[in-house]
Amino acid sequence: MQIFKLFNYYHFMSVTNVNLSAGNIDMICFDKTGTLTADSVDLSSLLPSFGGSFKDEVVDVTSLSERTMIKLSMITCHTLVKRMNELDGDLLDIRMFQATDWQIVDNSKLKVSKNKRIFGPKHENYLDNLYEVVTEYPFEASLQRTAVIVKKVEEDDYFFIVKGSPEKIKSFCRKETIPENFDRVLESYTFKGCRVLATASTIINWNQISAKRKELEIGLHLDGLIIFENKLKSQTIGAIDRLNQAKLRSLIITGDNLLTALSVAFQSNIISADSQVVEIQAEKHLPLRFRYINETDNVIRSNKEIKPLICDHNRLVFITDGNSLKCLQKHHYKYFHKVLKKGSVFARMTPDDKLLLIENFQKLGYKVAMCGDGANDCGALSAANIGISLSVAEASVASPFTSKANNIECVDKVLREGRNTISIT
Repeated sequence: MQIFKLFNYYHFMSVTNVNLSAGNIDMICFDKTGTLTADSVDLSSLLPSFGGSFKDEVVDVTSLSERTMIKLSMITCHTLVKRMNELDGDLLDIRMFQATDWQIVDNSKLKVSKNKRIFGPKHENYLDNLYEVVTEYPFEASLQRTAVIVKKVEEDDYFFIVKGSPEKIKSFCRKETIPENFDRVLESYTFKGCRVLATASTIINWNQISAKRKELEIGLHLDGLIIFENKLKSQTIGAIDRLNQAKLRSLIITGDNLLTALSVAFQSNIISADSQVVEIQAEKHLPLRFRYINETDNVIRSNKEIKPLICDHNRLVFITDGNSLKCLQKHHYKYFHKVLKKGSVFARMTPDDKLLLIENFQKLGYKVAMCGDGANDCGALSAANIGISLSVAEASVASPFTSKANNIECVDKVLREGRNTISIT
């Protein structure tokens, strides 16, 4: 069949059933980063924070001393390694580290443990200015952060540094170190589609090195925001437009910030500019909170019930995050169903959250396609009626379809072939 020319398959014994399923799809869930947006992520700027207020935006990271904690976090708070003279690891971390103009130093000739990562500046005698990672806590999607304990080689000062989602990092920081306009500034960047990370730190002593992570993540100092640009792939808008014309429902499920994902939804036409977008926030034992958002006026806040304010149900769109989704399912089941039926953006979603969402869509009778490119999409790709991977790495193992082209134009082709299969069976 023609479809074999377009895709590689991993479930050869069920190709016919897979094709038939593709013909019945009425909903497509997309991961965001690397799927709708480009793989390349460029560092835009930094927004350092000192004494409870944001300072001037910094574009040239090299102008800062490594003693500026936000820069030290960029140098050390990641899991990058050097292989064959090339950096290996998460692309976001690579772009961030490259902007510092520092390097991973060969420690074979240094008087340090050979399994420690050592960092030094590129353009000076780095032997006089080395930092060593003493302990590292790799990124976990469920935790939304990574952390390290670092020290300057041949000095006794230890720093505990955390980097991750701004909302999570903020929760670990002392109130007096958080700028009053933190939420407003964060929203201004995320609503423009930027990816934003926050960093925080504290000085610890030698005795605390063996402390549990949760004991260290208390009373931190907020060091600032790291801002990245992540643009749409050139094929995304056209592909979404074709799905819209076919009256298929498209939505975003991502681990990224909610407003960043919403911006991508507006840009890609997953949400139309005239939609009435309502963010729903749910926490145990607290009333539901609603926030009304439109593309031009940014954010409008309200705690009133939705029904009196929404005059056109056909234009209503819900957006929410993973924690709120689980809370809705457990404590506000009526709204859980409403969000499933009218939701278009689901953000801060862990791999388990994505799987939960797919399974609940199916319980409502939806035939769901999932398109993603990362290991965190594997559960959703496997659970969906049709999984389409844009990567030949982990995600392809969980998916019956793997696209040779790294963009979502393949979704339209899979669905067309599925419809053709139905018509000739």
